[in-house]
Amino acid sequence: MGWVRVPKEEFARIRKLAADRKAKREEKRKSLPWRDDHPAQPGPRRRRKRTPVQIAWDRNDALWSLLVRRRDTAAFGPRCRICGQTAESVRAAMVGYHLVPKKRGCVIRWLPEDGVQGCARCNFGERMNPGKYRDKHIALVGQARMEELEALAKPGTQFRLDDLLAIGAWLKAVIEAAPGQEPQRPPCLPVVKP
Repeated sequence: MGWVRVPKEEFARIRKLAADRKAKREEKRKSLPWRDDHPAQPGPRRRRKRTPVQIAWDRNDALWSLLVRRRDTAAFGPRCRICGQTAESVRAAMVGYHLVPKKRGCVIRWLPEDGVQGCARCNFGERMNPGKYRDKHIALVGQARMEELEALAKPGTQFRLDDLLAIGAWLKAVIEAAPGQEPQRPPCLPVVKP
């Protein structure tokens, strides 16, 4: 389609209609409730403040992961205990890897016996295919140890703030302790047979 010649008067009328439509849209925008400066518009969404229990919980997870990674790096080198690859070869970070998933074993969540160093790929793969990885866990730590950890796992256990702080202090003491010296375990954590 080509250009159409329009007389000046017709062109002025079309421009006036467009300007009127634009002004009408602007008036309507001012009356809409989702407008930026509308009084009914709520302020920016605020993030809920984290409780001391949540902060202690996350801190304990980070300390547990550090403890497991340091222990296994010293004993086996910087390798994933599940697939045997190094972090550089799989292009994934090494993480503290729970043998019994955290959501199933809240009581044993922070026990060093429940963890090995693993790559992020294996950690994600376990969520997608737990049966395959359970067999790998049994090959890694043995059938008896896996059954003992699963027997100790009690989902739904609640920890008080003082329990979480005691666990955090214990994890930090274990990280800083000399090899062969383990600090006294808090009473809220079960004991795993060696």
